[in-house]
Amino acid sequence: MSRHPVTFEPSGATAWVDTGQTVLAAGRAAGVLIEATCGGRGVCGMCGVKVLEGTLAPPDRDELAGLTRAPAGVRLACRARVVGPVRVRPLIAARSVQVSSGPRVTGSRLVAGVDLGTTNVSAAVVELAGGREVGRATVPNRQASFGADVMTRISVALEGEANALTAAARESVAEALFLASGSAVGDIEQAVVAGNSAMAAMLAGVDSSSLATAPYVAPETPDTVDPGWAALRSSATLRVLGPIASFVGGDVLAGLIALDVASHRDPVLLVDVGTNAEIALWAHGRLTVASAAAGPAFEGVRGLTGSELVNSIAELRVRGTLGADGLLDTASPDVFTGEDGVRMVRLGDGDDAPILSQLDVRSVQLAKAAVRVAMESVLRTAGVDAARLARVWVAGAFGGALDPEAIVGIGMIPRAVRDVLEMPGNTSLAGAVSVALSGPARSTELLLADVRHVDLPNDPAFTRRLMDSLRLEAEDRRP
Repeated sequence: MSRHPVTFEPSGATAWVDTGQTVLAAGRAAGVLIEATCGGRGVCGMCGVKVLEGTLAPPDRDELAGLTRAPAGVRLACRARVVGPVRVRPLIAARSVQVSSGPRVTGSRLVAGVDLGTTNVSAAVVELAGGREVGRATVPNRQASFGADVMTRISVALEGEANALTAAARESVAEALFLASGSAVGDIEQAVVAGNSAMAAMLAGVDSSSLATAPYVAPETPDTVDPGWAALRSSATLRVLGPIASFVGGDVLAGLIALDVASHRDPVLLVDVGTNAEIALWAHGRLTVASAAAGPAFEGVRGLTGSELVNSIAELRVRGTLGADGLLDTASPDVFTGEDGVRMVRLGDGDDAPILSQLDVRSVQLAKAAVRVAMESVLRTAGVDAARLARVWVAGAFGGALDPEAIVGIGMIPRAVRDVLEMPGNTSLAGAVSVALSGPARSTELLLADVRHVDLPNDPAFTRRLMDSLRLEAEDRRP
């Protein structure tokens, strides 16, 4: 079988693939991140590429259905198959890489913490003696080409891509460590990785199928992983923080460690917001946890980050452009109807201003309702009134960037906790660094000694409570 070069612009990266391979598969081989929200099933349209040179096999029926509104020369990378040399450019640029660095003592011993998120992977490298931070970096999770959310990736893994997902996770962690260390990854003695239950399993190469269906049991993950990186010193340890229960993963455990939750006498609550929302309540010496699928709405839309999207919706509510029921008001001069009949609003002046659609608003409504119901369910199970909470932390790489007034204003967080609400940032990364520097906190055993897991997917009242929480308005409803 012949092999053909597939070149991706603007990087110029090239992969030689067999006839009949998809452009998406070629992108994975070339190390080019092409986001495929649906996992490569041809329904999301996110993996569109412009053919600059060469030809691809004619589109099949499924691809034609996804290209009804696409400009000439555009193909879906997950469906378009290679038949000869071709040069393409992804229509949606890969997420940016962020790197910062500081001073380092030559020859110093290094450790690192890693937050293995569904969307992004962040790493911080620190000198073991003294704790000076050498640098940190955030890179896209290369698994994005296999789907935007955890459940899609688990499904893809079950279809035979488990090894590819493990490789993508390890490559992402390696890239983040390499950039954060200033290319001194070989000097890292230990790296501690915190991620949700599925991310941890995929990194370790463990079967994640137990998370695919009820009762959603978190697979056991080894404490340490051999990533097989030539750049990492042979004596280096890559440690993985295991999950607490079901989809409440090691990222939450790391956050609880970073916030020293076990030292609090009064009830405190951690809300880790991302594609998957994870809730942990520490009250009466016991940990109560739950998780809810918030979906990709919090990852942002065209021209807006997730936090900007939430803040924009809160602002539209204040202006009266958006009703509490989530409907854009056609009487507003900013609202117009798109070609497909969907209401839209332009956020700012000029043709380049971001555009928010009615569908985007609905996605945020569902996501914020999922967070609210998960929080209320945990409080109800533990018998704690929201007004009694001494501290509420809204954390995560995404959650930490939210505006407190915005999330209270749209009803994601009850108004009763506004005065005790804090946004500590990426506590998963902070906790991973803490463990890398000092080992497991003494409080970890105390936290995990008595854990109560609230199984929301099997709660018959969950859907009703979700629908009751869709309104975009501040409220003090009790659990």
